[in-house]
Amino acid sequence: MSRIIYKRSEDKVMNREDKEIQNYFKELEDIEGHYEFQALLESWKEKALSDEKAIWFFFKELIHDLVQDSNLWNTKSNLSVGIFYILIDINNIKAYSLAKWFIQNCKEDTPSGAIELISTLFPSFNLIDVKEFFHYLNSKNKAQSAIGFLTLFNLAMERKLEIEEEKNLFEIAKTYKNDYYYVAHISELLQFRFHNLSSKEESEKIDIQLVG
Repeated sequence: MSRIIYKRSEDKVMNREDKEIQNYFKELEDIEGHYEFQALLESWKEKALSDEKAIWFFFKELIHDLVQDSNLWNTKSNLSVGIFYILIDINNIKAYSLAKWFIQNCKEDTPSGAIELISTLFPSFNLIDVKEFFHYLNSKNKAQSAIGFLTLFNLAMERKLEIEEEKNLFEIAKTYKNDYYYVAHISELLQFRFHNLSSKEESEKIDIQLVG
């Protein structure tokens, strides 16, 4: 990782939280094997759930590094993926805000695999704000726009959008293009989804008329 925290620590006397954060980076250096790594992620999650201040600063450092160097998704894939799964498991306002901070600051060279992962995970947040993702969809940042579009698509597939939100997404999908990320197949899937939704609404209207 870029280890920005170490550079800061060299310029001042470290307080307790600085030392704890530095220890977390040290744990990453010393880890060996998949099982130990998974156990380490679990211990971080438990500390975050107990609201330990240092672990949240550490998480922010990791997310900051992913924003600054998108190649870390390839060179440190287990850690990059792992930190987002931790945030999803925690599923509180701090976790949501930190994950959202990545979307708001991500660079256009963010790998497509990372875009797909984040878009798949975000619908699991209880606090997700659909309006924010329509805003991301319209961003000039192609990575942010792709996350917005794909997250809304996944929300639609999980039936977590209101009917009007689905209709809005369907209309946008008709002309949506993204030069950096392949999303053409999404429009076809949304058409199929919207067709089924429209058929269901029409069927319900007929049923009501018959009852009346």
